[in-house]
Amino acid sequence: GPLYWCHNGSSNFNTAANWNTNSDCTSGTAQVPSGGEDLVFLTTGLSADVTINNDIPSLSVNTITFQGTGTHNVTLTGNALTVAGGTITDNAASGGIMGIENSLTLGATTTVTSAASTNLMLGDSVSSGTLSGGTFNLSLVGTGAIDVYDVISGSGSITTSGAVDFNNANTFTGSLEVQSGTLDANNSVTALGTAAGSTKIDAGATVAFYLGNAHTFTIAEPFDITPGPSGHSLSVQTCNTSGCTPATEFDFTGDITLHGNTEIQLLGASSSFVARFIGDITGGTLSKSTGSTGALAFGAATSSSSSSSSSSKKTPKTPDTGFGLVTASPIVAALVSFAVTGSLVVMARHLKPIAK
Repeated sequence: GPLYWCHNGSSNFNTAANWNTNSDCTSGTAQVPSGGEDLVFLTTGLSADVTINNDIPSLSVNTITFQGTGTHNVTLTGNALTVAGGTITDNAASGGIMGIENSLTLGATTTVTSAASTNLMLGDSVSSGTLSGGTFNLSLVGTGAIDVYDVISGSGSITTSGAVDFNNANTFTGSLEVQSGTLDANNSVTALGTAAGSTKIDAGATVAFYLGNAHTFTIAEPFDITPGPSGHSLSVQTCNTSGCTPATEFDFTGDITLHGNTEIQLLGASSSFVARFIGDITGGTLSKSTGSTGALAFGAATSSSSSSSSSSKKTPKTPDTGFGLVTASPIVAALVSFAVTGSLVVMARHLKPIAK
């Protein structure tokens, strides 16, 4: 059953006074988690941010929930946790950041949810851990925002909706489906996992790559894209500010299946910027939107040219058409989320590397 964190002792899991079987924190039983509990971390009444240390080795819990109306952040740290009951939920209505820095192992198909006005972080930008999915499926529902700094592994399928960030070089091999909202893929060309599993982008959903300080990025991920009803579905942007080395080329080597004609917006730092599609493209055409800076190219580069090329297996380049709109909105500090009516956004920008 539920076991509530009541902040009545030290910061450690292994202190009975910190826990109670009743949410009022007085009328129930004070006891240490022994395994199988639904852990509930209360934010109401906190006077400062808190860090809670799991000093119990090999602890397996049923579920993890944050709830309450407090305005302070709550961070779990310490030993790894197994979540066997299938849910990790941030229902804390304060707008604070709820963080689980412990490495996590899934013991069942799992749904991770952040409610409106909440921000749930799995891992951290300094010492990211692991989220081991095994063969279980994982669903991330970012009604608020979910930022995953853990390295995600496993062979199960992954779905995202709402505002979700992947911030590491992930190794999962299962399929990925972006059902709605924006999935930001930051800091690594393998943020979407290995090329063994493709990424499906549903109509109106967006994938946004944020990569910087390299001249060429090679993205091997296969894509299956259903474009939205209007605007461009794919955007490729490099930085053009001081302190950032702009990319000169993005190479997409995986095959791309389109379910309708799709526009791509190129916002390079100069006209020499190239977005090159080397894999096969079927089911529609890619065309460059009006106002784009840079070249759209197909097939491997040759010594005489690094811009447009085509073959019977590739979608030929088409003339410029309308200019797509990108609007920026922050998701977490130092990241910018681009909301695009369409499918995929790729941006190279100046980002500090994740410290290890």
